[in-house]
Amino acid sequence: MTAQSSLHVVKAGQSKPLALVVDDEVDNLELLQRVLRKDYEVHTADSGTKALLLMEDHDFSIILTDQRMPKMLGTEFLAESLKRNPTAIRILITGYSDIESVIDAINQGSVHRYIKKPWRAEELRKEIETTIELQRLMVENQELVSRLKEANAQLREQEHLLMKNLDEQSKQLFRANKDLEALNETLRGLTLRDGLTGLYNHRGFQQRMREEFARAERSKHELTLIFFDIDHFKKYNDANGHPAGDDLLREIAHLLTQSSRLKLESARLRASDIVARYGGEEFVILLPETPLEGGRIKAERIRKSIESALFPHAENQPGGKVTVSVGVANFPSEAQSPQELIDAADQALYVSKRAGRNRTTLYRDLPQKP
Repeated sequence: MTAQSSLHVVKAGQSKPLALVVDDEVDNLELLQRVLRKDYEVHTADSGTKALLLMEDHDFSIILTDQRMPKMLGTEFLAESLKRNPTAIRILITGYSDIESVIDAINQGSVHRYIKKPWRAEELRKEIETTIELQRLMVENQELVSRLKEANAQLREQEHLLMKNLDEQSKQLFRANKDLEALNETLRGLTLRDGLTGLYNHRGFQQRMREEFARAERSKHELTLIFFDIDHFKKYNDANGHPAGDDLLREIAHLLTQSSRLKLESARLRASDIVARYGGEEFVILLPETPLEGGRIKAERIRKSIESALFPHAENQPGGKVTVSVGVANFPSEAQSPQELIDAADQALYVSKRAGRNRTTLYRDLPQKP
């Protein structure tokens, strides 16, 4: 989703629009985060009060909250969120048969959809995808109106130019085309790069992934993907502030870039590794012409480098240091498409997080594939 409007805001430095998930149960937060993460940069809060504080600094496209929470019900929180961000899609999860308060919230416009408990992950995923698709269509409709207005303005400008001397008009058009070509070239580079770290962003990574996957299929070479996630990054942000969190992301991006240039004899790399910020505190490294074992060695080398690095405020993190959890997957042994390779590495990363963090997991070694 690349459209931008008041309903779907993507600011500089973001690769995806923002989603806010509110629930006082950690397991629910993690599950909802995984459902939304492919399309959104997800922020979480365990209470309505904390969620409202997050809304002071972020413009969320979608807000999803549980109904029953301490101090502030989900409907109360959504009513307050409506005042701060009236354009966001708002979804309420309720586990109670008496839904009169939910109906009132719908009538007042503070809830777009509600989902009743108990629910299954796949059902919840489909419901959220339906809401996201609705939002996308609304955004595209607004963009179409905007483009039509812009086209009309350009037509009026062209009519004005036609009234000028033909020779002068030709010169102006020539200069305008040159400027537009230079601007388009600049924009093409910017749309593929993360504004904070300078790495490929999610869109740039997906493009490079498709190119390298096609090349690997043609040449019958292996392709290995490493997924990194900074452990306890939210605690780092909460304790030290978002500017410090941004500095940490930049430093880790620099370390990953430097590490990616190290040639592993076992991998015999013949192409540059592709390093990207996948979203939030997640990074990926795509290793062309690299077997799984070569990817594992490189992943462990980077994990240990981050663990031993002297990052600012690291002493306040759990364990007294900044660490990452890692997942590794390989084509063709474990995936037959770009998305399958991404999902496999992501699942291995999730197992690393569940197993205690600061470790590397190979998708191949998962006892039971999710």
